[in-house]
Amino acid sequence: MSFFDEGEAPEDGHKENLGDPLIESEDEVFALARRILPSLKDAEEEHLPPMLKAARRRRLEKAEALGLVAKWADYKKAKGHISIHDPGSGEWADLPYKAAPSWAQREARKRSEIYRSTGDARTFDYTAAELHAISEEEGPAQKEQGIVEEYELPDD
Repeated sequence: MSFFDEGEAPEDGHKENLGDPLIESEDEVFALARRILPSLKDAEEEHLPPMLKAARRRRLEKAEALGLVAKWADYKKAKGHISIHDPGSGEWADLPYKAAPSWAQREARKRSEIYRSTGDARTFDYTAAELHAISEEEGPAQKEQGIVEEYELPDD
């Protein structure tokens, strides 16, 4: 049975009755597609000069090292936007602040907070691992628990 056959699966639902196994998950579909269909990137890269292949490989390694990060977008180009880095492709996507995920909003604010307190402009280039290490040093955010009275209550 294939995707293009008009035959029906057996009524009892057992795979053993079919010559080919049924695909049961999305991961299996993607694995099959990767095996059967050639990757367009691979086909493109076969024809590239070795120097350009090496440059692309270095760019992707650098993107992977940077990780999934968010920072404020360039003020002149995208005021009020957050740039999110895709570690798989190395591309940056600018999203309006309100449309950005909450983690990205927090990370952009955190980078600004660190910059204001230290004056180090490299703050905006920290990798995901470096920013995570800074957050770990500071410890988890403290949440207030209950109502805190600054004076003692009278005894009844």
